[in-house]
Amino acid sequence: MSTISLEDLKAKSESLEEGAVLLDVRTPSEFEEYKISGSINIDHTEVDEHTDQLKGYSHIYIYCKKGGRAKKAFDALSDEGLTNLSVVIDGGMESWKEKGYPTE
Repeated sequence: MSTISLEDLKAKSESLEEGAVLLDVRTPSEFEEYKISGSINIDHTEVDEHTDQLKGYSHIYIYCKKGGRAKKAFDALSDEGLTNLSVVIDGGMESWKEKGYPTE
């Protein structure tokens, strides 16, 4: 499993490499409350239905509220054959907000 720290995710969000995406796997209602600028939202229970879309990205950085759903999404996408994944399991949007990182 390729993991990324919350601090590294913040750095990636500030200068995301071309073709990469930040994938928020919280529910749509959680995503609408606040999100990382430029991120996309697919509920963790539905990521395997979006495999073809996600294969188009050079890299996918997966996060959620605390880390548990992000790991489940990582596992589901790995099971579908995606290898261009990194996951935040040491926190998520809850910690992001506590640290005062920017949201929209």
